[in-house]
Amino acid sequence: MKNIVCYLLTFIPLLLHSQTDENYEARILFERAYTLKYTHQETDLINLSVSNDDKEKAIANKIIDQLWDLALKDFNTIITDYPNSDVYSSSLYHKGIIEYYFKNHEEAKSCFEKFIVSDSRYVYVTDSSINTCYLYLAQIAIEEEKYEQAIEYLDESKKYKKFYTCGTAAETANKRLSSLYQKCYDGLKK
Repeated sequence: MKNIVCYLLTFIPLLLHSQTDENYEARILFERAYTLKYTHQETDLINLSVSNDDKEKAIANKIIDQLWDLALKDFNTIITDYPNSDVYSSSLYHKGIIEYYFKNHEEAKSCFEKFIVSDSRYVYVTDSSINTCYLYLAQIAIEEEKYEQAIEYLDESKKYKKFYTCGTAAETANKRLSSLYQKCYDGLKK
């Protein structure tokens, strides 16, 4: 009897707390979606997706697409059902990246624009992530041949500093930025 009382006193508050805390369910969904989104980087899928063997490449890309589709469903659930959770903004950011990957540019733009103006109390709303959003918005504008708008996004991205863990990453990012500007200038000449 004593054990039953101990169990009840331990687990009932946990159950009650989890049912009243909107963040609890949202955080579980977020962690699952985030894990699905990045699983390919922690496995051989990342190497297989760029393989010279077309069959290996096709299999890896199909698996990555499936993982990202599952992640997208969880991010959508958070955005729709838990707009006040502390992972709402992060979900917008990751959903935007996945939507861009799936070539759903309007949805990606919407996510990035909402993320940029989202509440800065959320941990994930950083200068680095805002910079990334502007770069994606610029890339979308370039693909839509809206070069002046793309330049505006690129200029805006420079207001938000990115954090790099090494000089190589910084150099790669600078080359990407220069390349995007060049695409815009070339597009405007047409």
